Amino acid sequence: YDGSSKPFTIGLKPLERGDFIDADANLFAYLDEKDRLADDVGDQVMVAEAGSEPAQQEVLELVVDHVCNAFPRTHRRAGHQVTLSGNGRTIDLVDPAFPPIHRAARLVQEDLVLMRKGDAGWYLSAASVCFPSAWNLHEKFLRPMHEIHGPVPGFGEGTRNAAMIERMFDNLKPGVPVIRWNWSLYGDDRLFHPATDKGMTRRFGDGAEPANINLRLERQTLQKL
Repeated sequence: YDGSSKPFTIGLKPLERGDFIDADANLFAYLDEKDRLADDVGDQVMVAEAGSEPAQQEVLELVVDHVCNAFPRTHRRAGHQVTLSGNGRTIDLVDPAFPPIHRAARLVQEDLVLMRKGDAGWYLSAASVCFPSAWNLHEKFLRPMHEIHGPVPGFGEGTRNAAMIERMFDNLKPGVPVIRWNWSLYGDDRLFHPATDKGMTRRFGDGAEPANINLRLERQTLQKL
């Protein structure tokens, strides 16, 4: 927003300090909302491809190691459990009720998505997504990147941008995360904004006032496992 990045582009940059997971004053509010969504609409916020368990486990170990080292005041590990000070929450890292990627997501504000390389390119293999912005997780599950981005003008199959994203994922290196930002506008501050059955989302209600418009920022980091 300081003019150093061109708007409406992929905008990928190196994440120099390696802070691929962040935490702020909203940590516990976000985690409470994740728990609520898991209870109310759990089948809408978790997907996992059979055979992706080893990769999911790598995600879990990566996230646990990071948060316990980067945020020792809020995340403390003892054996197979991580306790979050501030709300008494304890996450069982071997809980069979949840796939490994969702166990990891219950420790952080971020949604977590695992992409794997297949015959048609990089595709969505497993995810814990409680805070979608105008898309549905199950519609994107097991679909390649160019289909996931199909609704985005200029990013569908056969486009230059689709090929560029494939190369970008191919060229990522383990332990070298990168970062980009998305923004959108909504008429409320809800975090769970899936698309409707018609593939669209209603961003503003009837009679929306400018004072109620929210600027939604998404901090996205990527790294290869």
